[in-house]
Amino acid sequence: MVPSDLSEPPRSEVSKVKWFTEGECWWRTGAAIAWVMIILPLSLLIYSIAASIDLFHPFNWISGCLSLVFRFPFWLSACFYGAVSVTVLLSYAKFNSVRDVIHRTQVSAVLFPLHPARMFHIFSFTMCGSLSAWCVLGIIGGEEDYLTRLSETSEVFCLNEHLVFGILFGAWLGFYSSLNYFLNKEFHFVFPRVQQKIFFLIKMSIGSCIKQSIFLCLKACGWYYILYYLFGNIPRDALANMLDVPLDSNVTPLDTVSGLLNLSQFWLLLTTGSLILFVWTFGNKLLVIFHTQVYTFPVEYSLSHQQDQSLCVVIKNKTVPLLKYLAMFDLCHLSQFSSKRRKQIFSLSQPSGRPDNWTVISTECLTLIESLTNKLSAEVSLQAHLQQPVLDLKVLGPALTNGHVNGHVNGHVNGQTAQSPPLLSSPYQSPSNATRRQQSLSSPENVLLWSQKTDTSQKIASPKPKQDTGVISRVRNKTIDKVDDLVWRIHQIPHNIACRLRERPIIGFLFDEIPETRTQSIFMDCQLHIWAVEVLSRLVASSYTEDTFGVVQKSLPKIFVSFLNLLQALDQHSKLTLALTSKPEIQPRPPQLKGYQLRATLVSSIYRITNIFHQHLRNIPMAVEHEKKLESFLKFRE
Repeated sequence: MVPSDLSEPPRSEVSKVKWFTEGECWWRTGAAIAWVMIILPLSLLIYSIAASIDLFHPFNWISGCLSLVFRFPFWLSACFYGAVSVTVLLSYAKFNSVRDVIHRTQVSAVLFPLHPARMFHIFSFTMCGSLSAWCVLGIIGGEEDYLTRLSETSEVFCLNEHLVFGILFGAWLGFYSSLNYFLNKEFHFVFPRVQQKIFFLIKMSIGSCIKQSIFLCLKACGWYYILYYLFGNIPRDALANMLDVPLDSNVTPLDTVSGLLNLSQFWLLLTTGSLILFVWTFGNKLLVIFHTQVYTFPVEYSLSHQQDQSLCVVIKNKTVPLLKYLAMFDLCHLSQFSSKRRKQIFSLSQPSGRPDNWTVISTECLTLIESLTNKLSAEVSLQAHLQQPVLDLKVLGPALTNGHVNGHVNGHVNGQTAQSPPLLSSPYQSPSNATRRQQSLSSPENVLLWSQKTDTSQKIASPKPKQDTGVISRVRNKTIDKVDDLVWRIHQIPHNIACRLRERPIIGFLFDEIPETRTQSIFMDCQLHIWAVEVLSRLVASSYTEDTFGVVQKSLPKIFVSFLNLLQALDQHSKLTLALTSKPEIQPRPPQLKGYQLRATLVSSIYRITNIFHQHLRNIPMAVEHEKKLESFLKFRE
């Protein structure tokens, strides 16, 4: 690694990643949008064929659809629809992220789409949906061209309710798809396990996008028909008053049962909605495909102004999660397929002669592994503490006024690092203990709205002077007792209000913590930990023949012990999770798939190291339980 120029002023983290956020990221987004624009005319042609289907006159049907390609309105509508689709895809690119969002309660899940930025996303999708429906319906022509049309019985312009019905459906479709985008966490994307060619991925994703679009459109149609039957007259009459045109009395209104049972109208809505959703879904899929393609970062740069693009600098970035993921993804490919780049990692920097590249990479990977190990250990300790017997609030009485017990219990429940007595119970008890404790804490029968006044035997007496026997001292003691009792009651008001509100089933359901959310938050960035484990194991295995300077040998004990610590923490956490499971029912897949994937990667990585170094690993200083685990790996018993 070449050190940067010390004469340059310090730059912010945003300026260091500007080459990616304003360069590479926009190139990938532009490539995905270009693919959508290429496939858009063909999609519109297929839509026109499907929407104007006429099996009794096939020749006129096919020839009329093919003649649309040579008409100017077709390309004008395609250009306008393409501009609207670009707006939608840019919005997708803005909100897509590799970081998942974990909702601890039902309230947070419900309020998640109500963020101002997400509300603007929903509003923009609603507008884009209505504009897209207007453009698409104008391609097939007929009575779907204008908002007004001549009445069949009189020469008076009336409101074209069929077009209004289609435009409102497009708006509802945009609202419905945007809401599902946030509620189903479709903004979160993962990297593929196997890197494939872009063209193959695009071809493979077309079928799934068509199927997903049709199913989502059918669901949206069901809800839209119900809403239009109940409230369809409100926007229809408002638009008629705005345009100052009457309704056609000779046409059956669409907000009636007979009007909604029009099969041709339903088929037109289904094809229109499927096309709109396909373009949006396919575009979002292309964004994920292009953004998850591997980017080859140079291990080191010879120019100081390009130092921000080197792998050893990018891997430490914390401002752009996608850049961090791409760096770890490239490092994983480097450790497996590129011997030339591995030699650059094992090389010594000049003129200092230190393994700077290896130090940066190994330190970052070990930091990821140790952070996950600490989280798992803290979770096991917390669950073990939660299974201890609960302190009786009535016995403690006003002693809780000092806040020691409340701070102690709340500190552990909230995950804070507070000092506690040594754990007396095993973390692997029956789930009934934890259930009884939770019921004792949350049961309304055990908590009163106002705490009962305790007698003198339950209070902690303060030291009194021997000669304090006068009237003034007795009045002062009574005043102190009243003040202490008042302070105790004031401190209990928020807790009592919360307990009373939780008596309501709906409020209790909304504010109760969702099961498994704590574990999901621990494994939220599990892909980074999987890559870190795989990178270190492959680099250590390759160093046996490629490391000419021995830079890896110094870090081998720490790496191997970190692997064993993480494996032990994973096993303890999985046993605790199974012990606390209240419904041991058979599931089609493991409940925590990321944790199982991490453990499988960790076991294979340890085997990869033991198969290379064999008995030499016995010389590494480690704990007794780690030595037993090492023996099981050396004898292939794990």
